[in-house]
Amino acid sequence: MSAALFALVVSFASLMNKLVSVYHLPFLVLFFRYLFSFSGSFALQKVGFLHYSYAGKGRRGLLFVNALVYAASHALQIIGLVYAPSILNAILFATVPVWAEILAFFVLKEKASLRQSVLVLISMGCLIAMLVLGQSQAVGAIHPLGFFLLLGSCIMEAVNNILIRFLKADYSPTEISFAASGIALVVCSCILALQCLGTGLSAAQLFAPAKDLSFLLPVLYLGLGCTLASGILKGVALQNMSALKASAWSNVASALSILFGVLLLKETFHSYQIFCSIGIVGSVLGIQAEKQQKTNLQ
Repeated sequence: MSAALFALVVSFASLMNKLVSVYHLPFLVLFFRYLFSFSGSFALQKVGFLHYSYAGKGRRGLLFVNALVYAASHALQIIGLVYAPSILNAILFATVPVWAEILAFFVLKEKASLRQSVLVLISMGCLIAMLVLGQSQAVGAIHPLGFFLLLGSCIMEAVNNILIRFLKADYSPTEISFAASGIALVVCSCILALQCLGTGLSAAQLFAPAKDLSFLLPVLYLGLGCTLASGILKGVALQNMSALKASAWSNVASALSILFGVLLLKETFHSYQIFCSIGIVGSVLGIQAEKQQKTNLQ
C-alpha cells in the first residue's frame, strides 16, 4: 500500500516541475522543496505525529551520503529538463527498476527471478511504447547534455533505493527522510549563496519568484507531497520489500502521470494508453507476487 500511495503522490511531480521550470531557477526550486519538506517534518515531530532519534545509531556517514545522492537525483532531473523535454525524463525514469535490479544484485545480493526480470522489461517496454506513440515528435532533437543529466538522475534514484535498504537496519523511514531533507536544504542554501556572490544578485532579487503563487504552490506540493510524504512512503516500502519490487512502482507513477494529463489537462486520449497502462500495472503486480530468492544486507 505504501508503494502504491508513493506512485500516486509522485505521479504529479512532472506536472509541478513543468509549472516551475519556466523560472529557470532549479536550485531555488530545490531550496523551497527541501525547506517545505524539512519544516513540515519538523512541525509533525513537534506535535508528536512523527518521532526521530539519532542518538547512538551507526552508519551516520551513509545517512549523509544518502542525502547527497537524494539531492543529486532531484538536481540532475530539474537541470536536465532545461535541455530536454519532460517526455524524455518519463522514458528514462522507466529504467529505474532495471538499474535497481542490477545494483541490488551486486550490492545487496538480491537475486531476481527470470520471471521478475522479464516483467520488469515488459513494464518498461509498455511505458516507453505509451510515451513514444503519444509524443514521438517530442523525442526528436534531444540535447546530449539533457539526456545524460536525466539518465544520471534515474541512476541516482536507483542508488538512493539501495542506500535506504542499507539504512533501514538503523533508521526509520521518517528519520531517513528528515535527515535527507535537512542535509539537502543546507547544500542548496550554500549553492544559492554562491550564485548570489557570483552573479551579484541580492537575496531579495533571487527569492522574488516566491511572491508568485504560480511558483509557490507547485513547490509547496513538491516539498510536502513529492519529498516529505513520498520519502516516508518509499522508506516504508523499502523496509518491507526488495529494491526491485519497490522501484518497479516508479513505472506506475509515470503511467499515472500520463493518464492524469488526459483527465486534468485535457490532453488527447488514445486507446493504446489503456492497454499500455494495463501492461504496466499487471507487470508490477506480477513482480510483487514473486518471492525474492535471496536477500543479504550484511
